[in-house]
This record gives sequence, C-alpha cells and structure tokens, in this order.
Amino acid sequence: MEKKISINFDDFDDKILKSSIVRLSYLYPTINFILDGKTIIADKITNDEDNIKKEINYSVYREKIYEENKEIRKKIFEEI
Repeated sequence: MEKKISINFDDFDDKILKSSIVRLSYLYPTINFILDGKTIIADKITNDEDNIKKEINYSVYREKIYEENKEIRKKIFEEI
C-alpha cells in the first residue's frame, strides 16, 4: 500500500526546499518528491513512513545550515 506525506516549511526559502528535494530524490529514487508552495510532498511511499519524515526534515535543515554558513566559509577560505 502506497502512502503520501506532506510536510509544511513556511519559514524556509524556496531555494533550500528545492535543494532538499534534489538530494532526497537522489537518495530515494522510488519516492516521488514534489514542492507545492512551501510544502514538500512525498508520494509513493511503500514502507518506513516515519524514517522518510525524519529524512525530509533532516535534509531541509541541512540545506538551511549550508546556506546560512556560506558567507562564513567564504571568509575563512579567503583568509587562508
């Protein structure tokens, strides 16, 4: 039985959400990830729904941290 998950990320930039979907699509090629506004929808989930929810949240927060720290990393590398 296939399931569908929807998780809303109102406070996140579209760039972060799109990057997360690219990564998730690579990691889980059998699941269809869609961005609908500020909501990530995972369709065609056949098992381990809780793990997929965790992975979606982890991926979004990972991309957020990456984007927020780009300038800091740039300055560090300019100093080297």
